[in-house]
Amino acid sequence: MAEHDHTHIDPAEAAQADDPNVGTGTPDSAPDELLIDVGWKEPTNWIPSRKWLAATVVAVTGLLTTWATTGSWDQEETLMAITIVSARLVAYLIPNE
Repeated sequence: MAEHDHTHIDPAEAAQADDPNVGTGTPDSAPDELLIDVGWKEPTNWIPSRKWLAATVVAVTGLLTTWATTGSWDQEETLMAITIVSARLVAYLIPNE
């Protein structure tokens, strides 16, 4: 009976040893036919638009007017503030198309 070599080489480890991208943080590139266009593009500018700023000024002014009219900050103003913040965040995160 022939003697067998009992050393085992993991194929994944062997492939990584030859891969120049291993340990560099550089992702492996996929063939173009496997890439999927999801329609997302890197924003060129993170500064809010003037339209977004104008709408935010109107919303905050409404909150301040209500606060000044009622004379105290209570649950209504808190709920308005939460609504304004959430609406402005959504408007900021969704791109204009």
